[in-house]
Amino acid sequence: MAVGTGNIKLSQVITEIGSGSSLQDCFDNAFASGFDPIYEENKNSLLDFRGYNHAAVPPTITLSVNNIVTGVYVNTNPSLSWIVSSETDVTGYNVYRNGVSVGSNVQVKTWTDTSPVTCTQVAYTVKAIYRATETTASNTQNVKYDAVAPTVPVITEGTVTATSIQINWSATTDTCSGTDSYVVAVERVGSGEGYNLLYFPTLPTYTFTALEGVNYNFKVLSKDVAGNSSVYSNILNITAEDPNTAPTWGASPLNPISDNVTSLGISWDAANDDNGISYYEVHREVNDSGIWNLIVTTPDGTTLAALDLSFSNGNKYNYRIKGFDAAGLDTGWSNEEFIQL
Repeated sequence: MAVGTGNIKLSQVITEIGSGSSLQDCFDNAFASGFDPIYEENKNSLLDFRGYNHAAVPPTITLSVNNIVTGVYVNTNPSLSWIVSSETDVTGYNVYRNGVSVGSNVQVKTWTDTSPVTCTQVAYTVKAIYRATETTASNTQNVKYDAVAPTVPVITEGTVTATSIQINWSATTDTCSGTDSYVVAVERVGSGEGYNLLYFPTLPTYTFTALEGVNYNFKVLSKDVAGNSSVYSNILNITAEDPNTAPTWGASPLNPISDNVTSLGISWDAANDDNGISYYEVHREVNDSGIWNLIVTTPDGTTLAALDLSFSNGNKYNYRIKGFDAAGLDTGWSNEEFIQL
């Protein structure tokens, strides 16, 4: 079909068909020449002719979910988007959830479910409205919506030494996607550095390498599979220090002193210590001079008596004792007992 300037009426197209040209050649050549090939009154008729000559191919749709956290889980309203193989003659899209329409004649290629089903896996599909009918459905996207945070863990103190601090926390529960991991926050008090975050799987304990004498704050939160986080637990304050405690006395451990011609006898009650007493020291003061001297060191922590073999008549002797554990920590002084000769 020869194409000139100006518009081409439907009657001309029909004439060309009658003379042996195909409708496809006529229509395609007119468009290729850059001219409007039809009058407004004949436009729909020509399109119908062309549709008859060219078989319609419905578009295909590829559907995806924008906010998947992991697997099928989302923790915000499911957000869908899709790609269409061709938008020709597409006038809108219908969105389906488990086969039920939840979005009709959507005019853009994105859609958000503002009323999602909680903690139940659902299947989304999309169909295009093509030439007034629906296409076949897109691929299926399975989604499970979980916006519920796991329970809050409780943190407790474990074993503490001068160089390490063990902390423990309670396991948490999550009714939808399940607890996935824990985040431990550690702060060196007074450093101005804030909290450092440490990430753990389901192990509910951690031994932290510490600096002796340094004070630390610890807190922990839990995360579920869908990415929801609990609030932080209680704050646990711990100082890294030697766990050995100093020994202590009971009330008035030093007993009254006995004397005879050759010696003065001293006895005492055992001191208390978590690791036991290693030895005792006995100190003596003469005539309230204020000067105390060591006179006996016991060979072990089970010896609870000593003899003073150096004394003179007419003097007053005051005694006191002190116990020591294996770490060198002491009880402090006992009560004092005296004898006047």
